[in-house]
Amino acid sequence: MKHLFTLLAAVVLPAGMLFGQVSGNTATQTQDGNDNDAISTQQSSYNTSIQVQDGEGVWGNNNTASILQDAVKPWKGYNLAEQYQHGEDNTADIKQWGQKNEAYQQQGVGWAKHNDAQIDQRNYMNSAVQNQRWDNNFAKSTQKDGYNVSVQTQISGLHTANADPSVLNSAVIYQEAGPYGTAHNEAYQTQLGLSNTAEATQVGQNNMAEQYQVGNGNDAMINQLGAGNQAYQIQFGNDNVAEASQSAAAWQGGLGMDNYSLQHQLGENNFARVMQSGKNHTAKQFQIGNSNKAYISQYNNDNFADIKQKGNGNWAMSQQAGSFNETNMKQKGKMNYAFARVVNGKLNMIDVMQKGNGNISTTFLAAGSDENDIDVSQKGKGNTSGSKPYYSDDYGIYVDGDLNTVGLDQHGKYNDSSQYIVGDSNTATVTQYGMSNIATQTVMGNGNNATIYQQP
Repeated sequence: MKHLFTLLAAVVLPAGMLFGQVSGNTATQTQDGNDNDAISTQQSSYNTSIQVQDGEGVWGNNNTASILQDAVKPWKGYNLAEQYQHGEDNTADIKQWGQKNEAYQQQGVGWAKHNDAQIDQRNYMNSAVQNQRWDNNFAKSTQKDGYNVSVQTQISGLHTANADPSVLNSAVIYQEAGPYGTAHNEAYQTQLGLSNTAEATQVGQNNMAEQYQVGNGNDAMINQLGAGNQAYQIQFGNDNVAEASQSAAAWQGGLGMDNYSLQHQLGENNFARVMQSGKNHTAKQFQIGNSNKAYISQYNNDNFADIKQKGNGNWAMSQQAGSFNETNMKQKGKMNYAFARVVNGKLNMIDVMQKGNGNISTTFLAAGSDENDIDVSQKGKGNTSGSKPYYSDDYGIYVDGDLNTVGLDQHGKYNDSSQYIVGDSNTATVTQYGMSNIATQTVMGNGNNATIYQQP
C-alpha cells in the first residue's frame, strides 16, 4: 500500500510588514522505505523544497517525488528544489515557474535501474542538474525562455553487474539565450554503451541539437551560436568522433542562422567535423567502415556539401566560401583521398566520385571564379589528379576565371592527369581508359577548348 505525504506550505505576511520583508515557503520531506509518494506545491516569491526518499540501508524503490514551485509573478522570485532518491523504479519530477530557478536531482546508489528524472523550468536564469547511476535510466530537462543551463550525467554499466564502475557515459547540455533575446533551444542526448561522451552547447534561440550514441568510447560535440540551427549526430560502433560547430565569423556579427548538419557514423575510429559560419548552409557526412575522416567547412551563405565514405582509411575535405556552391564527394574503397576548395565564387559545383583504392583527387577554384562546373570520377586504384597533402599546392584541377567547365574521368590503374585553367569560358576534358596514361592540360585565355582522350 502506498503512503501519500503531501505538503503545502504558505507564509503570508501582513500588509503592514514592509521594509524588505518578503514571503517565502520552505518544505522538507524525508521518506524511508518503498512505494512512497512525496508532493510539494509552493506558491510564493521565494520557495525552497527538499525531498529525500531512502530505504533500509541504501535502497528505496518505487517511490515518486514531485515538486511544483510557482513564483506567482514570473519576472520575480527565487525557487530552489532538490530531490534525492536511492534505489530503483523511482520517479522524480520538478516544475519551476519564475526567475532564478535552481533544480537538482540525484537518483541511484550503486546498481540502481529504471529511474525517471524530469525537470521543467520556465522564464529566466534557470539551471538544472541531473545525476543518474547505472542502467536503463531516463532523464529529461526542458527549459524555456532565456539564460538556461542544463547538465545531465549518466553512469551506466550496460546491464553488466561486473562492469568497472569507473567506466561512465557523460552527457552535458548547456543552453542560454545570450544577447539574442528569448531562447527556445532544444537538445536531446541518448547513450547506450560505455565511456561515451556527448556535449551540446546552444547560445541563441530556436536551435536544435540531437545526439545518439550506441557503442563504446564515442565522442560527440555540438556548438551552436545563433538562431534556427540544426545539428544531428548518430554514432553506431566504437571510438568514433563527431564535431559540429555552427556560428559566424567576427566580421559577420558572430551569428549563425538556419544552418543544418547531419553526421552519421557506422564502424570504428571514424572522424567527422563540420564548421559552418554564416547562414543557410547544409552539410552531410556519412561514414561506413573504419578509420575514415571527413571535414566540411563553409562560410558566408547558402553552401551545400555532402560527403559519403564506405570502406576503410578514406579521407575527404570540402572547403567553401561564397554563395550557391555545392560539393558532392563519394568514396568507396580503401585509402582514397579527395579535397575540394571554393573561394569567393558563386554557382560553383564540384562532384567527385572515387571507387577503388588509393585514388587521389584535389581541386581548387581560386578567387574570382564563378559558375564553374567540375566533375571528377576515378575508378580502379592508384589514379591521381593532384597530390596530397592538400596544402602542397599541387592541385590536379586549378581554375581561376568564369564560366569554366572541367571534366576528368579515369578508368583503370595508375592514371595521372592534371589541368590548369586561367581565363573565361574555357572547356577542358580528359578521359583515360587503360593503364599508366598521363595527361596534362594548361589553358590560359578566353574561349578555349581542350580535349584529351586516351584508350585503352
